[in-house]
Amino acid sequence: MRWILLSLLAPTVTLLTGENCWAQAGRYVPIRAPTGGGGGFHFLPFMGDGNWDLVWTIVLVILAAIYVGWKVGYALGRGTRGSPPGTGPGLSSSGPPAEAPPSPDLIVSAEQVAEKAEQTTGLLKALAREDRLVDPSEPRTFVTATFREVQRCWQERDYGPVERFLMPSLLADHQKLLRAMRSNGEINRIEDLQVRRLEFVHLVCPDEIDGREVTALITFEAKVYFVAERTGAFLRGAQQARLYQEFWTFRQQENAWRLQAIERSHVSNRLRWPNRVEGQRFEPA
Repeated sequence: MRWILLSLLAPTVTLLTGENCWAQAGRYVPIRAPTGGGGGFHFLPFMGDGNWDLVWTIVLVILAAIYVGWKVGYALGRGTRGSPPGTGPGLSSSGPPAEAPPSPDLIVSAEQVAEKAEQTTGLLKALAREDRLVDPSEPRTFVTATFREVQRCWQERDYGPVERFLMPSLLADHQKLLRAMRSNGEINRIEDLQVRRLEFVHLVCPDEIDGREVTALITFEAKVYFVAERTGAFLRGAQQARLYQEFWTFRQQENAWRLQAIERSHVSNRLRWPNRVEGQRFEPA
């Protein structure tokens, strides 16, 4: 019966702890931080003044789940008396399945993107004969520097230093999330940041220079978690270094590259998109 109870309560526990709410620039999922002192009860991140109606609602849901679990367990127990332990309906000798950890980013290997990256880099080198701004060494340096600076400003909750490097729509979206983070009294710590790989995997180059786009697949490692602004207490996240992977798309505007979009590797189709240069269509590898 205890495994039935755990299976009923697991979704509630996952919802309340919010452990899958990792972050970096643009990934913040607003969850209210504790408003009490550093020694407060942190299992419910939103538990504080003015939220007791929500707390009691959750308590009632948990109690209802326990009652239903007890009734189901009792009914199953009556139907399986005399059965060897672990062999009743819904159970196996190997025991209950372990609770799945938060889903990490889908890490695409270097081998999986090698041909597309080689093709895209080759196109950039060819175009660089007419425009030095698209020489692979130029955007590579800029992309790496922008990536680090955006992560630093995200942690500081101040995009002032990087405003000129972001397209208006992306800047507005991130500033909205930063305001929510400040309002909730949370700080997103990003520690020991290391860029492991940077590969150019998609290129759009129309006749108009300002319409050019280049996408880099950035694979990086970091410790990423949230702390309470007032107390510094750990709230949620990963205090161990983990691998992350994102597509960063830059658009050329007024003889400069500006960040247009950030996409996690498992929700983007960038690798399958064909490179397009001056109306010609280049099939991806």
